[in-house]
Amino acid sequence: MATLWHLAALAARRSREFAKIKPCLLPKHRKLRLLYARKYGNLTEEDWDDVLSTDEAKIPFTKEVKGLPDKTNFVQDNGSAHRAKATKKCIKEQLNLISLGHPPQRPDLNPIENI
Repeated sequence: MATLWHLAALAARRSREFAKIKPCLLPKHRKLRLLYARKYGNLTEEDWDDVLSTDEAKIPFTKEVKGLPDKTNFVQDNGSAHRAKATKKCIKEQLNLISLGHPPQRPDLNPIENI
């Protein structure tokens, strides 16, 4: 008879196995990645230093951007909270930031992903 500890350990092992599976790269993802690279691939390191990323801070974001110049470039991943209509509206209208977007399936562009 399996103990609760044994079942918990088995479930943890299975969850790690599932976590290793990465979503496949579809043709539409490849196209969007290429478009992103063509649009922003010529930016220098100094250009990217002026781009604000939502993954750079853990404190409330609206407090961070109060002192930024108007029309600051900004990038975030494609998390569901970042794609919400209310979030997009706040970024554009209240914070006056220009979103550079983010192509799908690009953990290599996400500063918090460990690749």
